[in-house]
Parts: sequence; structure tokens; C-alpha cells
Amino acid sequence: MGGMRMPLIFLSAFFLLPEPATQADPVAKPAFKACIATDEDRPAPRKVMREAVRAVSEEFRRHAGIEIAASHFAALPPGRNAGAWVVGRALAEFCPKGADVFIVFHEWKKTVNEPGPDGAYLTREYAGEAETCFGVATVYGASERLKAKDAAGKPQLHGVLKHELGHLFGLDHEAGTESFMHESVAASKNGWTEDIASKLRRSPEPVDLKCRR
Repeated sequence: MGGMRMPLIFLSAFFLLPEPATQADPVAKPAFKACIATDEDRPAPRKVMREAVRAVSEEFRRHAGIEIAASHFAALPPGRNAGAWVVGRALAEFCPKGADVFIVFHEWKKTVNEPGPDGAYLTREYAGEAETCFGVATVYGASERLKAKDAAGKPQLHGVLKHELGHLFGLDHEAGTESFMHESVAASKNGWTEDIASKLRRSPEPVDLKCRR
């Protein structure tokens, strides 16, 4: 099944696009089309994905003038859903050629054993990750992240998705906990700073994407 092309479901009605920008908003850039994906054998609920994409898209539009429009849906079969590189190659095959970014929602969690300061290995849980070569923003434990709150009492899911999309648009980690680019989603208020908004307005394009050229 891993070698078969999976059918795509057009979701323009399912994923409600944000309202047009008001006069007070920055001038909106051309919309970036996002192909949304989840696991075929353990899919994230559509309501969870819809809420996250809509909320985060609205924030990017309001603060940075960037439209992220959900356009298609892809199901990742077993064997093609683990690891950002593997997922990126799969979505480059399953998603439409016109998709600018890929957004992946996993219900399962990702944990990695990494050496700590004293040399002992510690188990680290990843909330999400970004793979810029294919343009993949990934969220792990999507339903649980929707229930869990960040330092400002907002859903961690939205903060994780903003953070990983931020990496796709060239943003680096920031030390301040006000910013959604802080390394820890739980410790951050996942807000927008003027520095982040101005960087995105100056360079409103996903970086890299050389693996899809």
C-alpha cells in the first residue's frame, strides 16, 4: 500500500477560510495553499484540525498579512507517516503540486532519548517539528495539545502550529516567553511580538523547499 497513490479529498468546504482582511489589517499577501494530512490508521479528528488551521491562519493574516488557506487533505498510510523526511516525500507525492506548505497532525506522541548535561540520557517529548526542505509543519499529540494549555491559558495546539509554521517562514527560536517562537510551548504565552510580525511582513515566503523543486 505504501507504493500506491492515495486519493485526495478536497476540503474547501470543510476547512473554513478566514474572513477577508479589514482595512486595519496589513495588506494581505497572496494566499499560501496548505495540504493538510493525518494518519490513515489513527487520524486526528477533523474538528481538531479545522479549529487549529482556522485559528492560526487568522492570526497570521491579522498580524503579518499572510494568508494560509487549507486546500486539500491527504491520508498518510502506515510506513509513510514517521519522520519529517519520510512524511515530506510522501506528501510531495500525495498532495497537489500547487501546495505551498504541508501541515501534519499526528495523534501519537514523539519521544526521543537525548544526552543531558551530565551525559545521562533523558527522554524528551517533541510537541512538533518543522522540515524546511519539503515544507512540513508537524504537530504531535494533536487532540491532547488542544486540551493542554500554555502559559497564557490558550490551547497548546495553536502555539505548536504557529511555532512550526514560523520555522517554515524562516523564524528562529526566541528567549522571551511572550513569543510563540519560544522553545517550550508549555512555558510560552505563544503571543505575537512586533519583531516577529515585522520579519514575516518583510519576508513572507516559506524558506528552502528545495526538495520539491
